[in-house]
Amino acid sequence: MREIDISSIFELNYIIENTFFSKLKDKFDFPDEIKDTHIKALIIINEGNKITMSQVSQKLNLVKGAFTPVANRLINFGFVEKMRCEEDKRVSYLSLTQAGSDFVTDLMGIITDDILNKINKLSDDEQEAYFAAIKFIVSTTKKIMD
Repeated sequence: MREIDISSIFELNYIIENTFFSKLKDKFDFPDEIKDTHIKALIIINEGNKITMSQVSQKLNLVKGAFTPVANRLINFGFVEKMRCEEDKRVSYLSLTQAGSDFVTDLMGIITDDILNKINKLSDDEQEAYFAAIKFIVSTTKKIMD
């Protein structure tokens, strides 16, 4: 068995988060009430369309209790609506409102432009290799997820 380089896994997480997703609020002109966690939650909800609060909190690496205030703030902003599951009243689904969808559409354009500006520092071959490596890491990591 190969020696496991745990520090590289932590470093990869830090590099990706710091390069592309940290301090989103500082990079763009968002209202003061919107924090990075709100932005990330909106992106996750957008991808899942109708997604449970538990699923969003897991993707954000937050315990459900810590995510509830985030969800409530997004509901108060008018970006998200919460619906109870008919089969299991303990489960709540989140989905974007039209205002939330419009906000995320604008946000994704801004984030995409920011990522492209960073990626364009690489040659075409490096860009291709970078995205191939990302796809490989994602697909192989999904195989070992619990």
